[in-house]
Amino acid sequence: MANPITADTELQFRERQRFDQAWLYILMVTTFVLPCTFVYDYYSKHGFSWPMLAVLIGPTLMLITTRLMWLDVEVRADGIRYRFVPFIRWRLIPWASIQQLEVCKYDPLSDYGGWGVKRGKSGWIYNVSGEDGLRITHTDGHILMLGIKDVAGWKAVVANRAVTA
Repeated sequence: MANPITADTELQFRERQRFDQAWLYILMVTTFVLPCTFVYDYYSKHGFSWPMLAVLIGPTLMLITTRLMWLDVEVRADGIRYRFVPFIRWRLIPWASIQQLEVCKYDPLSDYGGWGVKRGKSGWIYNVSGEDGLRITHTDGHILMLGIKDVAGWKAVVANRAVTA
């Protein structure tokens, strides 16, 4: 039996991004340390209580979840694949359904309301940092923006697709 993974799925370019901004971790550590201080104070005066434990679990889960999240974007012979771990599994955008690819700048806060998986005024975005993106316009008109860091690499991908299309 033939191998289901053919040359059509061969990896051509890949980028992985994580939430690694210093300001984000300072904010998260602060939101972890302050509740710990209040919990310690409460515990020393009143003893253990379940709500006190809940105050610690929230920031801890936020810190762990943020550390375990990342965005993968791949260019393959059959299209562009992306995933936002742990929330979104691999999705494929076939080349035939892409009308236009563009590397562009955007404002994450004003255009999409921040970072992560968001729906903004011009479509969906998957991003973890920065203000550079790969804007994918589908043949049906809807737009998807994928956050990128390697601008030069993505410009080469877009230029290559323009030549081969």
